[in-house]
Amino acid sequence: MKKKLNSKLIIIIAASVLAIALIATLIAVILNKAGDATVSFGSKKAIAGDTVEMPFSIDKNPGIWGGQIILNYDSDALSFVSCSNGEVFDECEVNDDNGSLVILVNQAELEDTDKNGVVAIVSFKVKVSADKGDYDITFDSETNFCNVTEVMVEPILEKGTITVK
Repeated sequence: MKKKLNSKLIIIIAASVLAIALIATLIAVILNKAGDATVSFGSKKAIAGDTVEMPFSIDKNPGIWGGQIILNYDSDALSFVSCSNGEVFDECEVNDDNGSLVILVNQAELEDTDKNGVVAIVSFKVKVSADKGDYDITFDSETNFCNVTEVMVEPILEKGTITVK
């Protein structure tokens, strides 16, 4: 009888430990996704004549199918060189309008991605005539994202800065 009771107790303890581990894992996953999605640039330093790669990333991605990203930059100090796709979306296209970039990103299939990481890498050349100082790369208010069911996703958009020394 005592042996049977010990076996049941061991099973109950093992099941309890497993349940606690599963709950802790679920809480960690939820907390990782909690909060607002953020799309942000970093900051870089350069000298006149340099080409600067400016990656921008998404964090806490809730599930996005695609988006239109409009970036504004000072075309008196910077010139657009190129844009390459990052690791989050399948496809990336860009149009430059001398001071404004329109970047279209999307998944090849009709399904959302919840990947976090680099969305795209934009390269700028610092013009030789650029004054020393900070030049912001900002997201235009027309920047937008949506999921596959056409629900708008509105991440926090954080600018980047190129500091010319």
